Amino acid sequence: EPVPVQTTTTSEEPVPVQTTTTSEEPVPVQTTTTSEEPVPVQTTTTSEEPQPIETTTTSDVVKPAHEYEVTWEIGKDIGYAGESVELPIIVKGDVDEAMVYNSYLFTLEIADGPILKPESIRSGSAYSEMAIEANGLQIAGTNSTGDSEGYNGATILYLTFDLPADLAAGKYDVKFAGDVEAHNRALDIFNITEENGYIQVIPKDVTLEQKEFQFDVEGLSKFYFSHDHREFIKDGLLQSELISLGSLMARPVLSDPTIETEWAPADLDKIEFNLKDETLTSPKAVFDTKVAPTLDDTFGKAFFKGQVAFTISTSFDTYNPETGEIETVEQKDTDTLYDGSPMVTGNIYIGVKGDTNLNGTANAQDAGSQLVYAAEFGSGMNPNILTVESDMITAIQAEGEEAAKELENFVYFLSDVTDESEDHGDTSSILDGTATIDAKDASKVLIYAAQFGSGMNPDWYRVLDEPLPKYTKLIGAADGNNDKS
Repeated sequence: EPVPVQTTTTSEEPVPVQTTTTSEEPVPVQTTTTSEEPVPVQTTTTSEEPQPIETTTTSDVVKPAHEYEVTWEIGKDIGYAGESVELPIIVKGDVDEAMVYNSYLFTLEIADGPILKPESIRSGSAYSEMAIEANGLQIAGTNSTGDSEGYNGATILYLTFDLPADLAAGKYDVKFAGDVEAHNRALDIFNITEENGYIQVIPKDVTLEQKEFQFDVEGLSKFYFSHDHREFIKDGLLQSELISLGSLMARPVLSDPTIETEWAPADLDKIEFNLKDETLTSPKAVFDTKVAPTLDDTFGKAFFKGQVAFTISTSFDTYNPETGEIETVEQKDTDTLYDGSPMVTGNIYIGVKGDTNLNGTANAQDAGSQLVYAAEFGSGMNPNILTVESDMITAIQAEGEEAAKELENFVYFLSDVTDESEDHGDTSSILDGTATIDAKDASKVLIYAAQFGSGMNPDWYRVLDEPLPKYTKLIGAADGNNDKS
């Protein structure tokens, strides 16, 4: 099993990786087996000198590598000598399971350039729970309490480099020195492809005039719970689960056209997403604004289907020849993207968790519908979880087979309270879990309904058992819940 990175320093001199040997010949890093349980990662540094990273494995069983295509990509940045640049490291992949880790380790190198080390490192939106340790250009991330999640196009880290004032203009390649090692708590091994980036230093007399953007954006049909108060935009960043930014590219436009610039993955930290309707900040805000005021006892209408739209702005640093200073320039919002496509929109469904009949509450009627579905499914039938009719539902189904399937998947998502499956039970949101609507879901809905009926303020985070499904866990974390005690 993966053991977190552990370093120990007893003097100010660099300490090599600890080995066991009785001769003067180099000995490989010692591998031991200490238990069958994952060992949390611990890091300790008592010296300012970079220390080699010691790794230990708690199992000698080597699992086969997943055949998923996962890429770790170093970004590109442009700047002036004497200033700072920031390179993102981005994870890309088509399968979420292949981007779930509890530790990673990699080393960078700057080819034919200055000897630099990151002046600062900060977490991106992927693996943000991990503790980060850097020894020069060797970087490790560890999560001692569980696996951390990534997603396609997410930034793992932002590395800030201070460029020497006398650094010559030119392009300096930043590369992975060897393979990226990433593991999860199940001891799975992942095949990762590495893509390199660069730092481009431009002369002080060249102005960075603007940044052009290209977006290959897919507005996802995403399911949300009505109590989910997580913001669509947090600290200027768009929630990944709402929109797939498959290729979000940027290219600097310089005053000197002889200096070539390239399209590269855009630094999301320097792009700001802005809601067109500033009142629709979260799934809960959308539901409370669009659905709650019209709730009644009519089955099949207490949910939201629609879009949330965004515009984009950014800022960048450029040289002002009149003042001789580096200045920050704002690139304002536009209603269309660089390539002329419409503004970014996310397609969303929002409903009450556990509400199978879509009347705006989770109660015994819903539990009964879930039990009927489970019985029919268990007897070999092919039941449809969507058992109510309304003008809204008829209108969605009239959009075609895909819309009808999407609607049924949404009701399945609301009803499958213990697994939160988004694809009609094909997969569970719990890693390695098996999704189905069954008596367990019905019993949890009854517990929730009983607590609500007695005047309590029930919380699905407390009602459900471990392991918690994905969105209940995320919403609980946003509420500050870290355990079930």
